[in-house]
Amino acid sequence: MEDFKGILLIIFFSITCFSKEISLSFDDAPLGDGLYFSGTQRTQHLIKELKAAGVERAAFYVNTSRIYGERELERLKAYKSNGHLIGNHTHSHLNLKYSSIEDYLKDLDQADSILSELNLLDKYFRFPFLRRGKNKEEVESIRNHIVEKGYVDAFVTVDNFDFYMNKLFQDALKGKKNVDMDRLRTFYVDTLVQGVEFYEKLGNKVYKTPVRHVLLLHENDLAALFIKDLVNALKSKGWKIISPERAYSDPKTKVYPQNTLNHGQGRIVAHAVESNIPGPYRSGLENTKTLDEMFKKYNVLTVE
Repeated sequence: MEDFKGILLIIFFSITCFSKEISLSFDDAPLGDGLYFSGTQRTQHLIKELKAAGVERAAFYVNTSRIYGERELERLKAYKSNGHLIGNHTHSHLNLKYSSIEDYLKDLDQADSILSELNLLDKYFRFPFLRRGKNKEEVESIRNHIVEKGYVDAFVTVDNFDFYMNKLFQDALKGKKNVDMDRLRTFYVDTLVQGVEFYEKLGNKVYKTPVRHVLLLHENDLAALFIKDLVNALKSKGWKIISPERAYSDPKTKVYPQNTLNHGQGRIVAHAVESNIPGPYRSGLENTKTLDEMFKKYNVLTVE
């Protein structure tokens, strides 16, 4: 009997240690109207599809300059009331490549104040463009600021160009092209799943064991259309969708990279560079030319 219990424990810990876990995050909320969904329609559809996919909690990172009035505010309240996390993505999405640290911190604090006054804020901060500073002093100063304000550093582990895929879709609609929605779905899901698998493999090289991942997405029309399909595709490959809180409690990825400025593709790449783990550090899909070619290869645009 004791031997049998031991076997069960081994099986349990094997499953636990090697399960593939990932959380979903959406930047730049609340994005304005697209050419497929209005902003309000997009929010409603995203909430419905996340629920249908069994995702109880995702993260939405907000640029408060996008809150133009009651309509945008109601969208954020809808995400919050449906159990999703609302984080700080700065007020006006400043790029640290071009912004002074003073302007950047002022912008960060403005978003903090607005979201706090609206009683929406969860203390998670996502860097716009994933940029953390132009030098070590700037990186450390900003990091100290967000820690002092009580924020969790909302890094990502899986980078991608979903924003550019959405641009291809929007451009097609603007040009009144015929879009094959099934092929568009396949293009979107295949591309993102391949990206997840790339960073999973890189993470296993860096840490020698699985980590809890954070997928970077944007609150756009493609996400609303196909998030359920993406989640189902990930589940079919053994992934479990987890909460942001669980993802950010991973002790391996929580370690802050001290000796590199290479943060722009997420935490795993930063650790890989710091530890001299050989690349490549990009999946090959984070490239506009490659995505243009894939968009054509998948025959997303149909001929009348």
